[in-house]
Amino acid sequence: MGAGLAAAARPAHRFAQARELKGRLPTGRIGGLELSRVILGGNLIGGWAHARDLIYVSKLVKAYHHEGRIYETFAPAEQCGINAILTNPVLCGVINRYWKYAGGRIRFISDCGGNDLLERIRLSIDQGAAACYVQGGTADQLVERERFDTLAHALDLIRAAGLPAGIGGHYLKTVVRCAECGLKPDFWMKTLHRLDYWSAPPASPSTTTDSATTPTASSPGWRSARSRGSLSRSWPPAP
Repeated sequence: MGAGLAAAARPAHRFAQARELKGRLPTGRIGGLELSRVILGGNLIGGWAHARDLIYVSKLVKAYHHEGRIYETFAPAEQCGINAILTNPVLCGVINRYWKYAGGRIRFISDCGGNDLLERIRLSIDQGAAACYVQGGTADQLVERERFDTLAHALDLIRAAGLPAGIGGHYLKTVVRCAECGLKPDFWMKTLHRLDYWSAPPASPSTTTDSATTPTASSPGWRSARSRGSLSRSWPPAP
């Protein structure tokens, strides 16, 4: 009876089929690279769930997205006209195997995130990336330290391979400071989110009250409160 009740309570869903599509996704261009106006993101596939204090979630979603499941995600996306995924070079291997063994053609936009930015750029280029950019958290930190020379070097390295070169950012300040210093990427990859949610890091003395343009702390705003050592705010948050 318990199983029957559970089944009865489960909402019914009808999933559309690819053959029901009424048209193809529109596309745009970054330089000579044609991209669908909707692309896939790779955070959950790579295990970056940004679940804050639910520290088990990243491992859970990574276990769910085994290699076969990733293929099952890419293939129908391509059938629907989505022709690119934006993700970290740690997934270069599975993307290359998808191309080789499943006949996929999805394009790979690499965020080049990792401890060694220039090495991650070289890896991404070698593994067939269609475009590369400096991952948002990395760019935020480089701007905070005024390492615009490193950002310029990264753009030059990507362009030398004939690929579109971009800069990411979690903060508008990152975009503004790069532009002020004369950096001209082929594209920007900017997140859209508030910085004042309950588990955001507390404001540092060096920041201003302009949350739209300034980080609330030296680390990206989605960092888990648990990573600071303890839960410093109550749950649920006040309305």
